[in-house]
Amino acid sequence: MSDANIKSVSISGISLDELVVSLPMPAHVKDYPSGKYILTNKENLKVYHFTNIAEMLGRNIHDLDEFMKPRWGEGFADSIDLLDETVAKTGNPFFSENRIFVAIDGILRIQNMTKIPVYSYDRSKKVIAIFTQSHDKTENIDLLTLFNTYIQFYKRQGIISEYFCKFLKIESFFRFLPTCA
Repeated sequence: MSDANIKSVSISGISLDELVVSLPMPAHVKDYPSGKYILTNKENLKVYHFTNIAEMLGRNIHDLDEFMKPRWGEGFADSIDLLDETVAKTGNPFFSENRIFVAIDGILRIQNMTKIPVYSYDRSKKVIAIFTQSHDKTENIDLLTLFNTYIQFYKRQGIISEYFCKFLKIESFFRFLPTCA
């Protein structure tokens, strides 16, 4: 399906393009089955430190994995492909609570993620795209729980302090980062 056709899909009179762009949280639409990003919004660009929508469109999760793998680890891109494939094959939305996502700067985001199949207009009712949005809940998690999440995710002590202080925006206050001791 062409990008022009997917942009014309509407939900209650609002085009999918307008919906994605207007959301105050990261959102995107990927073509199915190619997995290429065909719609995204500014909040999603911030996650990867992109400044222009054109930097993301036409890529797939494995293209992002080329520079995100040091943060995401092995298998993350494949797990996203599998989720998209499951949503497309079953036709059922997917919802995940408290999912840990690592942004390009190493800061952990605790988020709820929703994936919804987008169907063609014709009678085939075939899935042509996957809409994804995530709601960042990190700011609403108490700091002790969040710190423990950093400890579990980052096994090396120096990295825990570095990224947790970065999240709190206090790293510049220290000559040497605090330890977990």
